[in-house]
Amino acid sequence: MSNQIIPDPEDFQAIESEYGTLRPNATEEQRNRHICLAVMLKMIRLYEHGRLPLPLMREKDQIRAGQ
Repeated sequence: MSNQIIPDPEDFQAIESEYGTLRPNATEEQRNRHICLAVMLKMIRLYEHGRLPLPLMREKDQIRAGQ
């Protein structure tokens, strides 16, 4: 996962609407999953608009070349 991508509040809202709000006593694993899903939503949105950061675009190209 990249430290370059920081989810927006709307990403967290979308995750909460799909999977529910985290409980105040949620485990670290549950919090991390919630954040990971929000980051993935942001990455998808950036990809769809051609705005992924250059290092991630290069990684994507390398993965594609290896297939």
